[in-house]
Amino acid sequence: MKIRSVSVRIVALVATLCSLTGLAVASLSAAQTYRQLLSAAEQRVEDIRNSVMTGICNGVDDTVNTLRVATLSPATRVQFADLAAAFAELSPDARADLVSRYAGDNAAPLALRAAVDSVGTDSAYDTLHNAYHRHWLRFAQETRAPDLLFVDREGTVFYSVRKREDFGVNLPTLLPDSIAARTFVAAVAGNPPYVPAFSDIAFYSPNGNAPAAFVGLPMVDGSGGTIGAILIQLADTNFAAALQAAPALGQTGEVLIVGSDYIVRNEPRFAEGSALVRKIVTDGTRRALNGEIARLHYLNYRGETVVSAIGAIDLYGVRWGILSTNDLSEFHEQIFDVLKVNFALAIVLSLILAIVGAFFAKSVATPIVSLTGTLAQLSGGDHRAQIPFTGREDEIGKLARGLVTFREALVESG
Repeated sequence: MKIRSVSVRIVALVATLCSLTGLAVASLSAAQTYRQLLSAAEQRVEDIRNSVMTGICNGVDDTVNTLRVATLSPATRVQFADLAAAFAELSPDARADLVSRYAGDNAAPLALRAAVDSVGTDSAYDTLHNAYHRHWLRFAQETRAPDLLFVDREGTVFYSVRKREDFGVNLPTLLPDSIAARTFVAAVAGNPPYVPAFSDIAFYSPNGNAPAAFVGLPMVDGSGGTIGAILIQLADTNFAAALQAAPALGQTGEVLIVGSDYIVRNEPRFAEGSALVRKIVTDGTRRALNGEIARLHYLNYRGETVVSAIGAIDLYGVRWGILSTNDLSEFHEQIFDVLKVNFALAIVLSLILAIVGAFFAKSVATPIVSLTGTLAQLSGGDHRAQIPFTGREDEIGKLARGLVTFREALVESG
């Protein structure tokens, strides 16, 4: 039905414009809200990445600094030299017997070997071990190190805290590809100021073939000559402390630590059993290992689009890519939940604006319609027609008073 009344048109137009304005504002607000919430999500994964990177670096640096202090101690130099000399003086048979008692078939169970101060031989080595072992056991406990190795110039482990199967072994000969052997070789090959040798994480057979990593520093004699090295095993090769200290991950969040070979170093949250086994090659891992610090959206190893913060850390010659990720779909669910509430409020607001606008339009249109009717009466010869709204101070009142003047003029002329 065609609308003929101008007043009705005005009311409808104002109500429509108010509704459209409310919806437009809601749409702009929704777009802004989406950007803000997505930015907050990206900031969260970035905070996690930064926390993990800082935690790993601090953990390794703390171990290095503790080891450096130990290797520079005159007491350590004396104990290292004493034990090395006493072990070297053992005959092959006596050495084999000693190793067997501490770490072989005749030894205590592996879990109890660190508590053994002496195995009851009359050797000088056993006497010195009884004197020094408690100090280094306490050192390992305080640093939470799984083990500590004293290695002579030729690469033989002549002392260890835990007395595992690497005790008494020549690392370059019998465990040549092991991380302990690589760390030892790098440590004794170094020059002042003795940059620490750090091995990347790898499976280590004396560690039950579980992942391990070592930091090593050379030991020098009074003249500055290298007489061996001390290796300390890192306490947390799955980086649990760094991950626990980071802000909370989302339901689909995880942190990946990837080596230069793209093999993941930690245990991914959604790919158990992948540590040191699975290669993860994505746009994120490539760019992280290239040293890029960024926020990215890309397809992860599960085929999911993720919001990710990437970076890299360099630890004494070893680079790891650090990636904090969260599925984009999880953030979208959270964002859309907020937007649904916002849109519902926007619709309610639009209706309120439409109603208020309609009442306002009606408050203007109704007097105009009434005055228009009065004008029609006057034009039709009804000079006694009552003119309303003459007491108003707005434009409606001025128009009404103008009609009064018009009516008086009609009366005088008639």
